[in-house]
Amino acid sequence: MLKKIINIMFLLLFNPAKGWDKVGKDKYKHDEFLNNYLFPLFGVVSLTTFIGGLWIDSGGLQYALKLTIFVITALFAGFYISAILVNEMLPKYGAIKDMNIAQQFVGYSSVVVYLLFIVMPFLGGIKWLWLLSLASFYLIYLGSRQFLDIYGVKGYRFSTITLLAITIVPIMINYLLKLVVI
Repeated sequence: MLKKIINIMFLLLFNPAKGWDKVGKDKYKHDEFLNNYLFPLFGVVSLTTFIGGLWIDSGGLQYALKLTIFVITALFAGFYISAILVNEMLPKYGAIKDMNIAQQFVGYSSVVVYLLFIVMPFLGGIKWLWLLSLASFYLIYLGSRQFLDIYGVKGYRFSTITLLAITIVPIMINYLLKLVVI
């Protein structure tokens, strides 16, 4: 399962057209997407966050657990809020409204954000790396064409709004949770 997740992530990152073709074949297998891609990926993020909080930040067990809870809350909330936003936008851009498809689109489009959440606990002081999430635009644009059938100028607008939702929502939720609690 982990090998399949890594394969999908590498395809989406380094050959997005081929990656979207591959995930597009399983477009209607939503439970498989959740159970064999998204939830295990969130598990890896929580593990790296815990390890980073425990050993890299030297905050102790309580700090590491809080950090892990914040990140997982931010990932789940960001994923679902972004999916709801995308789903609500679909009819405006000529696509059929379908929450399962919107969730898959957001989950696969967020691969850069998820990778950043995996590595950032080990690179604590390098906050500017979050700017790499803007590289998701091309991935989102190709996905909007291949996965959602949104073309032309509509595709650019849709991709821009989706990029903002996918990148800003989880990062801001994580930041606000840390601000309020820590």
